[in-house]
Amino acid sequence: MTLKWYAQVALDEIPMIFWTSTLLYTLVISRNPSATSSERLWVKLLITLIPVLVCVTYVGFGDPLFHQICFGGLLVSSTLLVRSDLKAPHLSPQAAHEAKLLSAGGAVIFLSGFVIWNLDNIFCDSLTGWRSVVGEYVGVISQGHAWWHILTGIGASRLVTGIIHLMLAKEFPGQFEVVGLNTLLPYVRRVPGANTVAAVSGMKKD
Repeated sequence: MTLKWYAQVALDEIPMIFWTSTLLYTLVISRNPSATSSERLWVKLLITLIPVLVCVTYVGFGDPLFHQICFGGLLVSSTLLVRSDLKAPHLSPQAAHEAKLLSAGGAVIFLSGFVIWNLDNIFCDSLTGWRSVVGEYVGVISQGHAWWHILTGIGASRLVTGIIHLMLAKEFPGQFEVVGLNTLLPYVRRVPGANTVAAVSGMKKD
C-alpha cells in the first residue's frame, strides 16, 4: 500500500522542505545573537518564503527533480554554515570535534538515505520483480523508501544534535556536553555543576 500523490506531498515531501528551512533559519540567526526582534522577524519572513515558494511551485508542476534539487540545496547550505561556525575562534577544540562528528555523520547518514531513495525510484520495476521472486520476508529489506525514512530520521537527529551542541558551545562555553556521542541517538545536556544561573540568564536575553 502506498500514499496517493497529494498525501505523499503533504505528509512526506513538504515537511522535508520546511524542516531544512527551519534548520537554515536556526543557523543564520545564531550567527548574530545580538540581532533585534525586528531583524529576527525579517529573517524569519525571508526564510519562510523559501519553503512556501518551493512547495507552491512543486505542487503546481509536480516535478520530483525540482523538489530533490531544492531539498539538496537547503541541506548543502546548512552544512556550509555549520562548517563555517566550526571555525569560530572561541569554540573549544573538544566542542568543535564533537559538533563536527555529529553534524558530518548526520549529514552522511541523511544523504545515504536520500541516495537509496533515488536508487529505489530508478530501479523500481526491477526491484519489484525481484521481490516477487525472493518473497516478501527478504524483499522487505530492499524497500528503499522505508530505508530513506529510517536513515533520514537517524541522520536528522544527529545533525540537529550537532547544531544544538555547536550553538550552545559558542554561546555558553563549558556549560553543556554531549551524552552518547557514539550511540545511535546522542543528546545534549547541561554539565552537572555548571553555572546554571549564568546559562539560563543568557538564554532569557534571546
